[in-house]
Amino acid sequence: MKKKKFVGLLVLAAGSFAAGLARADAKSDQTIAKAEEQFAKGKPDDAIKSLLKLVGNSPSVEAYLALAHIQELNGNGDEAAESTAKAVEISASASPSLKAQAFAASARLALGSGTGKTALDMATKAVAAEKNAGSLAALASAQARAGDAKSADAAADAAIVLDSVSSVAHQGKGDAMTASGQIAEAVAAYRKATELDPKNTTARVGLAYSLVAVNKSTEARAVALKATEMDKNSGAAYAVLGYAISAEKKFNGNDASWSDAIAQAQQGAFLAPKNPQVQMVVAQLFEARGNYDQAQVAYQTILTNDPGFTAARIAIINTKFRRGNLDGAVAEAAELVKANPESAEANRMYGEFLARKGMYKEAIPHLEKATAAMPRSGDAFAMLAHSYHMTRSFEDAKEAYAKAVQLNPADDAIKSNYGLLLGMSGEADKGAQVLAALTATPDYKSAAGFANYGWVLSRMKPPKADAAIAAYRKAIELEPTNAGLYYGMGWAQYYAQHYPDAIAAFDKAGSMDKALYADTRSGVGWSQYFIAVNADKTNPNFAKTKEAEAAGETAGRPDARLIDAVARYEKAVADGKAAEAAALVAAQRDAGDAGNDAVDIGKLSRQLQKGSITQRVDAANALAAAGADAAEILGYALETDSVIAVRQAAGNSLRRMGAGARKALPALRRYAATQQIANPMPSKDEMALEFMESDLRNVIQEIIRKLK
Repeated sequence: MKKKKFVGLLVLAAGSFAAGLARADAKSDQTIAKAEEQFAKGKPDDAIKSLLKLVGNSPSVEAYLALAHIQELNGNGDEAAESTAKAVEISASASPSLKAQAFAASARLALGSGTGKTALDMATKAVAAEKNAGSLAALASAQARAGDAKSADAAADAAIVLDSVSSVAHQGKGDAMTASGQIAEAVAAYRKATELDPKNTTARVGLAYSLVAVNKSTEARAVALKATEMDKNSGAAYAVLGYAISAEKKFNGNDASWSDAIAQAQQGAFLAPKNPQVQMVVAQLFEARGNYDQAQVAYQTILTNDPGFTAARIAIINTKFRRGNLDGAVAEAAELVKANPESAEANRMYGEFLARKGMYKEAIPHLEKATAAMPRSGDAFAMLAHSYHMTRSFEDAKEAYAKAVQLNPADDAIKSNYGLLLGMSGEADKGAQVLAALTATPDYKSAAGFANYGWVLSRMKPPKADAAIAAYRKAIELEPTNAGLYYGMGWAQYYAQHYPDAIAAFDKAGSMDKALYADTRSGVGWSQYFIAVNADKTNPNFAKTKEAEAAGETAGRPDARLIDAVARYEKAVADGKAAEAAALVAAQRDAGDAGNDAVDIGKLSRQLQKGSITQRVDAANALAAAGADAAEILGYALETDSVIAVRQAAGNSLRRMGAGARKALPALRRYAATQQIANPMPSKDEMALEFMESDLRNVIQEIIRKLK
């Protein structure tokens, strides 16, 4: 089985429960110390009896917390909860420090056997009573449990600032780092916590889980075993021991070690039946064995005890996804994010599912949120980069891929896409270097890398067309039935000025995959355009070019740039300036400006929203080349921009798109339905604006008529 990262949040338990406990008076202090000594000597009943007598005669926050601590160490979780609740009750008249201790203790107990909501409520009240290392550490752990990694990190840092030698403060930091996927930092934090308090069992549990996550399963097993020896009633310790045992065998459910692993985990569940972390291990080990029904029972047990435990819901949703029900998984993930908007893992999962459905635009906000909270999540960055790529936000994609490569250095697919995005974002030389190194790797056999290399080579200035063709030939050799490779070959041949070969490649791609037909007409049209110009620069025959144009427009993918190029050339011929037109189009071709596959929609969209008037007009004009992918963006600008020149540019770009403007139709209809306000006594400038507005409305009506 593929190794899975443990996603349950670590909780504070025995070993740190009474950390920093204040004493009420000398007599109580002596009684509490004696009880702890009795427990250490193996006389738990005597210890508890002493403390029960103390709270009966001299009830205090300190006494009840001490009693709860011993009860929990003795495996009496329900009784510990009652004692802690009593401490909270009587803390109403206590000092702020004692009140904070009572609420923090209640929060920590809730993390182990209650609900995350209760834990967060109690921890928040603890901090409100007094900001100290203990209260802030409890808040950090509770926020981590809720999936709010950013807030958890801030709370843990604040706790450490207040008390740098507080074991629970560093444990809270470990929980925060676990929630954000920064596992190496979590290891360091948990180690520090155990060094400061060797009896902090929960920090050892956290350390064991994080060691598994950094591929140190053998050490994790030793740490977990030590935790069970320190606290024989810690269900969490036994669960992580089972988890580490299985991790040593790569979670192979068929290995003989599985029986030992599940036995340890089930012992943990027996000792701590309401601990969600323990039940998560039981479920994951059953999944490793292929016992999905039993795993579901464990997950449901978690949700019965704590309906808001996000990790269990994520696991159930992922199971639904793995069984092929993507639509159901998406629907449930949407509800989970709605209920837990700050959960980084929930946002990551939902974003991934949306991207898998091709809903890249919708996926991006969730993946951005996930990567902001989990800066070490290579999978999240890779999916975000891919989503940027598919929405043609190339600058954004380049940065996300760079991060994904850093986090996934052995993933060749991510390197391949990174090289391509460098080329698309204007760094073709750098992209070519990345892809050259990748494709030169011994035994590299991915058509994608060679195809991406070919694309970048053909877009260099000047294009390295022959090398690009060779790269595409290698890609086609590896995947001869991939129509997209022939489409790429068509552009490589085009840049080499092998126009008949380019047309043949485009036609082959369009015949192999009907979905590519519309896009190939642009390549055929440009090739026919230069064939016509090369045949007769003074009066080229653009009949075949226009035939390809018309086919592309009918198929819903008109090439606005090609249409303009033909119109400008024909006008130049009519004006007796054919030679100048020929020189201009040659420069355009040599600059690698043909084709519209590198228009950075994300960059232009931001420019259209936030740039100066001139920048907004330029962006609106440039977005025409993106076709249907930019239609909604232009429609929004048409409705919202206050400057008529920007609205005119947006309208003209939509008109040039032909059928590609269909996604902007709602915006166009809304605009057309508004009434133009006329000034009965306009100034000269106002009259000019009214005429411009009238012309724009005519353009909009024309677009609407053509789209019906």
